[in-house]
Amino acid sequence: MLKVLLNKPELRRYFLSHVFPSIERLYDDLINSFPELQQFTFHEITSTLKEFDWIYESSYGIYVYPSKRRLKLFRISVAATGVGFASEIKESEANLDFVKKEKKETDIFIPRTTVDLMHFLDGDVFYSDLDQNKIDSNRCVFIFKKLANDIRVCDVRKNNTKFLTKDFVAYVPNGDHIDIVNLSATKRAREEFKDKDGYLGIIRQVRNFAFAEHGGFIAIEHEYVLDRIFNSESEITNTINSILGKFSLPDAFSDNVLAEARSYGEEVPDYDLKVRKDLTKLNFVTIDGEDAKDFDDAVYCQRLEDNSGWRLYVAIADVSYYVREGSFLDESARTRATSIYFPTRVVPMLPEELSNGLCSINPNVKRFTLVCEMTINNKGKLNSYEFYQACIISKNRYTYNQVQNIIDSGFSELKNSTVELNQDLANLFQLYQALTYARDERGAIAIESSEPKFKFNEDGTIEGMYFLNRKDAHKMIEELMIITNVAAAKYVYDNNAPAPNRNHSIPTVERITSLNNYLVNFDIAVPPFPTPKDYQDLAKVIDKLPSERELVYTQMLRSLPRAVYETDSKGHFGLALEKYAQFTSPIRRYPDLLLHRVIKSIIFEKDQLAGYMQGAFRYQAEMMDALCEYCSSTEFKVEKAGYDFLDWIKCRFMQRYLGKEFVAIVSTITKNGLFVTIPDYQIDGFISFMGEDKPLLNKLKKTAKLRDRLKVIVNKISLHDRRIEFILENQKVSEPRPPVERLVHRLGRLDLPTENEKPQRSNSKFKSKRNNRKRK
Repeated sequence: MLKVLLNKPELRRYFLSHVFPSIERLYDDLINSFPELQQFTFHEITSTLKEFDWIYESSYGIYVYPSKRRLKLFRISVAATGVGFASEIKESEANLDFVKKEKKETDIFIPRTTVDLMHFLDGDVFYSDLDQNKIDSNRCVFIFKKLANDIRVCDVRKNNTKFLTKDFVAYVPNGDHIDIVNLSATKRAREEFKDKDGYLGIIRQVRNFAFAEHGGFIAIEHEYVLDRIFNSESEITNTINSILGKFSLPDAFSDNVLAEARSYGEEVPDYDLKVRKDLTKLNFVTIDGEDAKDFDDAVYCQRLEDNSGWRLYVAIADVSYYVREGSFLDESARTRATSIYFPTRVVPMLPEELSNGLCSINPNVKRFTLVCEMTINNKGKLNSYEFYQACIISKNRYTYNQVQNIIDSGFSELKNSTVELNQDLANLFQLYQALTYARDERGAIAIESSEPKFKFNEDGTIEGMYFLNRKDAHKMIEELMIITNVAAAKYVYDNNAPAPNRNHSIPTVERITSLNNYLVNFDIAVPPFPTPKDYQDLAKVIDKLPSERELVYTQMLRSLPRAVYETDSKGHFGLALEKYAQFTSPIRRYPDLLLHRVIKSIIFEKDQLAGYMQGAFRYQAEMMDALCEYCSSTEFKVEKAGYDFLDWIKCRFMQRYLGKEFVAIVSTITKNGLFVTIPDYQIDGFISFMGEDKPLLNKLKKTAKLRDRLKVIVNKISLHDRRIEFILENQKVSEPRPPVERLVHRLGRLDLPTENEKPQRSNSKFKSKRNNRKRK
C-alpha cells in the first residue's frame, strides 16, 4: 500500500520541487502535504523512500532527489555592478562565513539578470550544474545557504495607519529618500517594544524559495521581519547592540555554556597538579592595560649564567584544559572565534566565569598554564624552546604605565614593587632590546602611528578624544609574544601537526603600483617587488612626515594583504618571519586555543588518553583547513564591526562641531568630490563637487591636488551612513531639503498617503512599457 502511494506522479514532482534540511523535516512536510501518508510511521516512509532511491543524504545534510546528484556546490561573489562570479567550493567550506577573495580564471560569470532573478546576495552558497560552456537561465539551481547579510539597522515604530497591514514600520534611509517598510516582528522584538514612539531596531530580509516543477530557477518572495529592538537608555549601548545585530555577531551565552563554565568552580583542581611542572616559586608577572580584566600571559626572565643570553618563560593560560573539543563551551567559542572589543564594552569569546576567572592569570592565585621555555642569545636569536604544562602563581599585576615608569626611572625601587621584581623587569627589558635589534636586522615593518581613543562619561556620552602612542612597555610585551609565537609555529611544523599558522603574503604588483601612484605626491617610491626591508625603510621615511604621516601610513597599510589563518606555513611578510602562528591569547582568539590543543597532542603523543584528559586534540588537515577559513572570515567580520563603530563614534563626536571651521588635507580625489582629513582628529569627510556654488566648485575640481590644505566647515553628519560632509569656507549653500518619504511595495513604490486618502500607485513606468508594446 505504501509503495503504491509513494509511486504517485504528484509525489515524484513534489521531490523535484523541494529541498529538505533534515530527514525529520522531510517527513513532517510529506505527511502535511499528503494526508494519506499519516497512517505510516516515520521509519516506514523514510526507509521506503531510500529503497526507491528517491532521496539521499548529501555531505551537506540535505535530502534531495537523486537526479540532482550531478550538481556541484558553488559560492557566488556579487560585484558592485550587480554581476556575479561563481566559484566551486569544497564540502568543508560550505558552512563557512564568506570572505571576498581575488577572482580566479576558473570562476563562472553570472549575468546581472540572473543575479537579480535569483536575488543572490554576496556569499550565497548554491547547488548547480553550471560550467563555463553552459551559462544560461535554465540551469538547474537551488540555494543551499543564504547568508544573513541583508540586515539593516533603522528606526522602527508601531503602525498607526489603516493602510498598512502589519504591526510595525521601519524608516530605512536610502540615498535622498527614506523607504518606509511595513513588517512583521519576532516574538522577542514584540516583547522588547515598549510604550514608546520609536526605537532603533534590526530588520532582516526573509526570502522564501522553492523549485519550479519544470526545474530551472526558483521563485523567491521577499518580506522584512523585525528581529530585535534596542531599548536601552544609553545611545552607545544601543549602537553597539545594533552593530552586533547588523553583522550577525553573537552576544549572550546559552544556559548550557554558562552551566558548563560554572561547573569548574573557582580554584584549580589539585588532582591534576601531578602532571604539571611546579613553577609557583618563579617570579611570574602580568603586564597589561589599565582596564584589562582577562590576563592571558605571564612572563619571567633570567640572565643565563655565562651571560650569553636569557632564559625566558612565557606562561599562557591553559584554556584548552577547560574548553574541551566538542563541548558546549567549545561550540560557543568556535562560533564566536574571537572576543570583540568596543571602547565601553567587551563581548568575550568565553563566559566571564572563565575569561576573568580560572583562565585568567590573576595575581597571587594558582593557575594552570601552558609554558614555552626559551633560550635567546644576545643578538635576539631563538636558540632553543620547550613546551610543557605547568602551575604558576603571578607575583604582581603590572599595568603598562607602571612598567613604563619603572623603565623611565632606571629600574629603581618603586612603591609596591620589590627590588627583586625590578631586576626581573630589567632582564625583560634587556631581552626586549636584543629582540628589537633582531627585528630591525631581518627587516620587520615597524609602524609608529597614533591610535585615536575616546573618553566617555558615566552615562556613556563622549567626553573627549585623545591619541594613544605605544611606548617601550607595550612594545616589550609585543616582542616577547612574537618570539613565543615563532617557537610555537616551529614546534608544530617540526612535528608535522596540522595547526593554524598566521600567514601574511607578499603585496601584489597591482597593490604596489597603486601605492606608488600615491607616494609620488611625496617624492617617495618602493620597488615593484619589495621586501619587508623596503617597507621598513618606507615606514622610517613616513615617520618623518609632518601632518600627513597618518594619511600615508594608511595608504601603506592598504597596500598590504590581510593576514589569514592557514594550515600550510607560508611565513609572515610584515614581521619578516619564515614561520609564524598565534599562541599567546587563547582566552580571546579561537585559533590560539586550537594551537594549544595541537601542541598538547604532541606533548602527550605517547599517552593519548592522558593528553585527551588534559585537553589535547589532533586535527585532520581538512578539518583544520575549514577551521582556519572560518576563523579568518569571522575575524574579518569582527574587524568590519569595529570599524563601523569607530566611524559612528567619530560622527557622533563631530556633531558638537557642526558649523565649525577646520583646516583639512586632501587625501583622495574622485570625480564626484574630495575626501579630506582633519589631521588634529584623524577624521575623514567628503566635499562634493555638486552644489549651488558652481564657479567655486568647478575651480576646486580643476585645481585640487593631494596634500592641499583647505579651510572647511562641518556641514552635515549622518550617523546612519557614518558620513561627514564638509563645505569650503566661503562656499554658498542652499537650505538642505528634507528627505522624501516613500512607502516601499514589492511591485514598486507608493507615495506615502495622508490620513484621509487611500494610497495611489504610481504606474507611470508600467504605462510607458504598455504603450511601447502597443506601438510595436
